[in-house]
Amino acid sequence: MALLLRQLWSPEDETSDVVELLTFPLHQAPTSFCPTLWFTTKNYSTWQEALEHCREHHTDLSSMVFETENLLALREMKPLNIDRVWIGLRYLGDRWLWVNGDPLEYEAWGGVQDHQCPLLKRCGALTIRGQWENRDCHEKLNFICY
Repeated sequence: MALLLRQLWSPEDETSDVVELLTFPLHQAPTSFCPTLWFTTKNYSTWQEALEHCREHHTDLSSMVFETENLLALREMKPLNIDRVWIGLRYLGDRWLWVNGDPLEYEAWGGVQDHQCPLLKRCGALTIRGQWENRDCHEKLNFICY
């Protein structure tokens, strides 16, 4: 089980540099599958573009099912000076869902409560403070895949 940082495709030079940072257990998952997290450091995308990229090159946008996953992602964001990243959280119908189908049991929403019934900001991001924010889906951010 490992947490890896990966610099993905860059529109400037179209390269893929891979850097392994840490190796340790992510969490005690009920199955033998343990996701590997991939951060983008140059590829700013809308939420939909990030979702498509993750599904094409990895598995999906990352879900933060456990607090441990949230904390590990935060730990890797800080040295990279990334303020916020897209995660696989989306407001559909009348509730927030993880797009990969994981249950939304653990929550880490920030101070403002506009996530409860968002009119325009219907996509989720993880901030450098370790909190989730609802953001405009057309905003361009870095993102985390697994």
